[in-house]
Amino acid sequence: MARARRLVDATLHLAAIADHPVAPQDIDLFHTVAWVLVPPGLSLGFPPTQADLVLDPELERLNFRELPRGTAFARVQDPSLGIGLQVLDEDSRDVASRFFHREDGEVRLRRPVMPAMLT
Repeated sequence: MARARRLVDATLHLAAIADHPVAPQDIDLFHTVAWVLVPPGLSLGFPPTQADLVLDPELERLNFRELPRGTAFARVQDPSLGIGLQVLDEDSRDVASRFFHREDGEVRLRRPVMPAMLT
């Protein structure tokens, strides 16, 4: 939040707007590649709640950060639920196995990602 505040403040205090394009190395552009959903019918909660899918209590701290492979998001007690999440790409295809795996009951990232809008 402080970083965003500094950016807005700096922008408001610009003496002029440059008339040349921004250098490619100065831009970090991210693209939404998938949406993660909780399938209908699954119970959801945070510790110490008992639910089908128990989310990391600090889930919001994972927002807008580059997360490494192996980062845990949740716990799923029932192995028959798999990862307990539905992951859809831009064409509504199930891509859950590209992003998550289950290890010792924990739902973990299979690859580095930057989550956005975890709610």
